[in-house]
Amino acid sequence: MPLELVSVTQTLTVQAARLKGAYPIAYADAFAAATARKENSPLVTGDPELKNLEDICEIEWLERSLIG
Repeated sequence: MPLELVSVTQTLTVQAARLKGAYPIAYADAFAAATARKENSPLVTGDPELKNLEDICEIEWLERSLIG
């Protein structure tokens, strides 16, 4: 799976802050969601707390057997 580093910009920071204010998620998770949205890429996670972000960005769910 190819990875790409994405620089944090002021715009991305503001978008993450807005997500953090709108949803009960960690700030790091807000950055992950904002970045996925910006890059038009899925957010890959196994964290069930991010279920409510499915309207914000595409989420690819890891199976529990793979994460724990």
